[in-house]
Amino acid sequence: MTPFVKPPILNSGQRQRLWRIVSWVAVAVFVAIAAAIVFPVFASARVAAAHAQNRMNLKKLAVAMIRFSEKHGDKFPPASSWYEAISSYLPPAKELADPQQHSTDFGYAMNADLSEKTLDSIQNPGGTILIYETKRTGHNLSSPITKIPEDVFSNGSTGVVFCNGAAQNLSSDRLAKATHDPDTFTSFGY
Repeated sequence: MTPFVKPPILNSGQRQRLWRIVSWVAVAVFVAIAAAIVFPVFASARVAAAHAQNRMNLKKLAVAMIRFSEKHGDKFPPASSWYEAISSYLPPAKELADPQQHSTDFGYAMNADLSEKTLDSIQNPGGTILIYETKRTGHNLSSPITKIPEDVFSNGSTGVVFCNGAAQNLSSDRLAKATHDPDTFTSFGY
C-alpha cells in the first residue's frame, strides 16, 4: 500500500489567484461559444442586406430608365450610352455602388437587345430583363441578354430588374432558362 500523501494547503492568496484564473478561462470559453453561434447570423444578415441594397439599386435604375423613356418618345436609351443618358434621373453614383462587389465601380449592365426600343414593343415587360448585375465594372456596360449567364456570381444568383420595374435575384438555373433562347425570352415571366 502506498502511503497517503496530504495535498499541499494553499494559502488564501493562492486560492484567490487560482479562482481568478479558472473564472477567466470559463469566461473565455463562454465568449468563444457565443461567438461561434452569433457570427454566422451576422454574416447571413450582411448578405441579406447586400441583396436588398442591390434590388433597391436596380429599382432606381429602372425608374430612371422609364423616366428617360417618357421624355424621349417612349424609347429606351442606346445601350452604348445608357448610363449617361439616365444619369440625370439618378442619385449620385456612389449610392449605386454594387454591394456584392464592395467597390464604387458600377456593376450593372443594360440588356442591349432593348437598345432604343419602346416599352410598348416589349411583349412581356414583367418577364423581360432590362438591367442586370454584372461582375464587370464601368459605366455603359451592355450585352445581349443571352450573355447574362456568364456573369452569374459565386453565390449562384444575379440581380435583375424587369421592364415593369420588378427587381429580383435569380438563381443561375432560372436565369439560364430565361436567356438561352432569345425567342422564348420574352415569354419568360415571374
